[in-house]
Amino acid sequence: MGQSNFIPRLESLRGVAAVLVAVYHCGVMYLQYPASGSSRLYFAFANGLGCVVVFFVISGFVLARSLDRADSISFVSFARNRAFRLLPASIAVVGLLTFLHERFGFYVGFEASFAPINVLLNMLLIKSDINGVMWSLTVEIAATPLIFMSVRAYRKHGRTPLLAVAAVLFGLSFVGQYRDLIGANLAPLYAFLAGILVHFEGPKIARSVSPRTSIWIPVLGIALFLVAGMLKQDAGLMILMDCIGGALLVLAISQWPHQRMMKPLDWPPVRFYGRISYSFYLLHMLTVAPAIALGARLFEDLNPWTTAMTLSMLTILAAAVPALACYKLIEIPGMNLGRRLAGLNGLRNRAIAQ
Repeated sequence: MGQSNFIPRLESLRGVAAVLVAVYHCGVMYLQYPASGSSRLYFAFANGLGCVVVFFVISGFVLARSLDRADSISFVSFARNRAFRLLPASIAVVGLLTFLHERFGFYVGFEASFAPINVLLNMLLIKSDINGVMWSLTVEIAATPLIFMSVRAYRKHGRTPLLAVAAVLFGLSFVGQYRDLIGANLAPLYAFLAGILVHFEGPKIARSVSPRTSIWIPVLGIALFLVAGMLKQDAGLMILMDCIGGALLVLAISQWPHQRMMKPLDWPPVRFYGRISYSFYLLHMLTVAPAIALGARLFEDLNPWTTAMTLSMLTILAAAVPALACYKLIEIPGMNLGRRLAGLNGLRNRAIAQ
């Protein structure tokens, strides 16, 4: 996207969501889950799947905003841009995990096959069994044509076709065969459409809401997210609540940029994690595993809450180092390469036209 499309607080929101995913993974190891009793409060904030749903809403909004300003972009160009945004870091991280497994026997989550073909499929985000959190990126890839066609459909026919498709996808989210169709959870797929609708319908909604009333939009979004976190992960109602909550937060950030309630998203540490959020999300499991092993030795006499929070803080700090390196050395060069290729393609097309 061009700089004019950039909304810093949305990037910060993505960073907060990525950090909360790490907190969730630390908590699952030490607190009773599904949430019950005192652990409900922990998972209200560390709503792992809910954070991924928020990622999808943000992606839908940001990509619709970009496509809406790039009137003549083709699907091939759009897909190429997505590939250069997502694949360089995924290739690097899967390559790193493959090296660590071959050299030290290290793996995250459950040990997957590191046969060359499986490594390649993971690098290309067709599979996600080497680094389990990358399932959401498999869904992002699958959503690429949906996002492109939805933006085109809205331009021609308005919101009706998008609402119809969202309703169908919501109904399918309760069907197991559909959810597991690509080996990743397709249940939250309709969240991308929620983000697209926020982009197109947001200005109309903002005109109909008074500034005094607008403060309740992010309050309601946060409340839905917190309540959903106390429900069973992957439940249909929970995903719907996270989707609506995420859409309300994106609406508030995009339409009321000076809202004081969202001011924490401007703090430098939050902005920092927003910038490295993609690499942080990919790499945080490399620090979660050692942190849990450390916790088993050093914090065994502490209560589970204290252990989970301590390990979360260690994970958040430790994962920032490789994430920053990946952001600077892999993400940025990959995006720049994509832009250069897009520029060369544009020059070639203009030359042919002349």
